[in-house]
Formats: sequence, C-alpha cells, structure tokens
Amino acid sequence: MSTPVSTQAIPTPPTQVTTFYTPDTFELLTFQWTRRMPQNGYLGNVTFRQFQKKPIQVFDPKPVVSWGIELGISWAYQAQDGSFLCRMFVSHFGNAYISFSERKKGDWPLITLLAPHHTISDAVEASAQSASVESSQV
Repeated sequence: MSTPVSTQAIPTPPTQVTTFYTPDTFELLTFQWTRRMPQNGYLGNVTFRQFQKKPIQVFDPKPVVSWGIELGISWAYQAQDGSFLCRMFVSHFGNAYISFSERKKGDWPLITLLAPHHTISDAVEASAQSASVESSQV
C-alpha cells in the first residue's frame, strides 16, 4: 500500500529578500524568518530604526489582485508582544518592494521600502500600481 503524496506546496516565507531600504534615506530594514506557523503564518525578527531584532509574526495572507493579476500578498503584521499591528504588502515582482499600511495599533511606520536590487524608478512605478489597486478596493 502506498502513502498518498500531498500536492499542496509548502508556502515560502513572506519575503524571499531579507533586507530592504527606504528610498529617501537608505535606512535598512532586515527580516529573519524563524518558523512557519499554522494557517500560513510565520514568526521572525525585524530590525528597523528603534526596533532591534523585534519578534514579529505575520498571518492572514490575502492576495491583492487588480484586473485579474495578482500583484502581491497583504499580510497582517504584528509585534509578538502586541505593541503594533498593521498590514504588510509584499509585491510579487521579485519582492521589489514592501509597504506597510492600515495601522491599527502602535507606532510602526507606514512606509514603503525597496529591495536592494531595484531602483527608485522601479519602486515609484510599482507604488503607483499598488496605489491604484488600493484606491479601487475602497
């Protein structure tokens, strides 16, 4: 008797890129994803500004779709101690950028950051596409 093989892919961490930067001041943000959780969530640490190796969790991944094209995934993003909660959008375009929005609690900055392998013009174009998607969802 053979054991059935699952065809469901194991989800990858929210970002394949682990370092991002602000396009204006080039401040670095780094993720260290440590563990996959049930319901497609992940635990990890983030370092950015005053947050040094802050334990975080992401969960509730939702595809962001425009005109039938999936642009990326919006994740609930929170500190494990509950000090902040917002949404984190991760672009599908080679993780070209991430953006934080919809802050519900705390002082996590609502900004867009770029992956080091993308130029500012790439991010401006991707951000404009994302803004048009967000405005059409309102």
